[in-house]
Amino acid sequence: MIREAIKSDLEDLCNLMLEGHNLHLENREDIFKGGSNEIKDYVKSILENNLAYKFVYVKDSKIVGLIFTSIKHNLGDNLTKERKVAFIEYIIVSENYKRQKIGTKLYKYLSKILKNQNINAIELCVWGFNKDAIKFYESLGMNIKNMRFEEIIK
Repeated sequence: MIREAIKSDLEDLCNLMLEGHNLHLENREDIFKGGSNEIKDYVKSILENNLAYKFVYVKDSKIVGLIFTSIKHNLGDNLTKERKVAFIEYIIVSENYKRQKIGTKLYKYLSKILKNQNINAIELCVWGFNKDAIKFYESLGMNIKNMRFEEIIK
C-alpha cells in the first residue's frame, strides 16, 4: 500500500534513510557524513515541507520503501528554457524487500500524480558506484540526461 508519509512515521523513515545513507557512506566517505541525528533533522524537514511529495510503501505493517521528491522551478536564462522539474531526492527500498517491484510502484505512483501538475520532467541524481540503482532507473525508462566527472586530487 502506498500512502503519504506523516510525522508519526519519523522513526521508521529515519531507519530506512539510514540504510540508504550507509551505502553512500561506505562508498564515498570523502563526501558523505552524518548519522542518525542528521538524518532525523533531514527527514523532519521533508515531512514539514508542504511543497515536497513524500510517499511510503507499507507492507507487513512496516514502512519498507519511500520516495521523497521536491519541485524545482528553473527560471531559465539566455541559453536555457524555463522548466518545472520533479526532482527525486531519495527513493529507498529496504534490503529485505528489494526485487518486489516496490520501487517501481512508488515511482509510477509519483509519476501519475505529477501528470496533472505542469511538470516538464522527473529527474534524479545517481552515484556511479550504485550499479543496482542505475539498472533500476533504466528499467523505468529513464535516460541519462548528463554526466558529471571528477578527479580526486590528493
